[in-house]
Amino acid sequence: MEKLISVIVPVYNVEKYLYKCIESIRKQTYNHLEIILVDDGSTDSSGNICDKFKEIDNRIRVIHKVNGGLSEARNVGIDCAKGDFISFIDSDDYIENNMLETLLNDLLSHSADISASAYDMVYSNYTIDIKEGNDLQLYTKEEALKVYLQTNNIGVIACNKLYKSYLFSNVRYPIGQHFEDINTTYKLIANAKRIVYRPQIFYHYVQRNSSINGKGFNSVSFNYKLYDMIKATDELLDFIKVNFPNILKNIEICSCSYYLRVINQEILYGIEENNLRKKIKDLIKKNAISILEANYIGAKKKIQYIIYAYFFVLYKRIVLIEMRKKK
Repeated sequence: MEKLISVIVPVYNVEKYLYKCIESIRKQTYNHLEIILVDDGSTDSSGNICDKFKEIDNRIRVIHKVNGGLSEARNVGIDCAKGDFISFIDSDDYIENNMLETLLNDLLSHSADISASAYDMVYSNYTIDIKEGNDLQLYTKEEALKVYLQTNNIGVIACNKLYKSYLFSNVRYPIGQHFEDINTTYKLIANAKRIVYRPQIFYHYVQRNSSINGKGFNSVSFNYKLYDMIKATDELLDFIKVNFPNILKNIEICSCSYYLRVINQEILYGIEENNLRKKIKDLIKKNAISILEANYIGAKKKIQYIIYAYFFVLYKRIVLIEMRKKK
């Protein structure tokens, strides 16, 4: 008997993108799917589009709910999923026709609990490939926790993966928090025994200004978004300290990159937060030798870390010049 895959699609005001998304799922070469469309209180025609697709494809289930955000919509889908496996597709994105079949075959043939692929970020006039290497990689959970933040293998995002359903027995996405994937993916990896990664692009991650993560930062939204990233990163470090202390150094190093994104926005908007600045300086100085020796950190990033830790005034000037160029 074929294994059932539950594909969970949170939907909110994506009428321009939704048809392409759903069609890319319906056309999968693996047919035994349960497609759960969670209409999160859309105010455009997205809910009606979901209902029309339900009429023509009996694999589709539609849930209409009051708006509660991406995490809550995903959690609703998880709670009602009947599949042996779970996949998430954001409703403004789309996937290659053989994505689910390939990920399932990889997962089963390697006795893994999570199967992941490379993906690309699709902008209006160009794309950026998020992938490393050319060979299939098989990881233990400890190995996976090391690489998923240090490299582009596995990836933090939820949607380039296929999961065994049991992994969600004690995991849900944090409601009301931005960067929910940072707060969740490592917990799923920790629940798994083996993770397989294929460096082939199957998932197309569409970047748009009106999406949750596509909105530009401004002084009003800054605290709500960027400090959610700090909170998620702090929780990750605490989790590793308790459960995987032998890989703590690796996670501390890669966490610097997330913290510096916050600092860069603080500099841009003239916000002073000395406790966080000192925390990052101490982290970089503590791990300076490991940072310089790490082959997964590029030369430009290493220089950035050292300038930040030892020449902050110069770092601040460089950030202001670079970030104003992008405006």
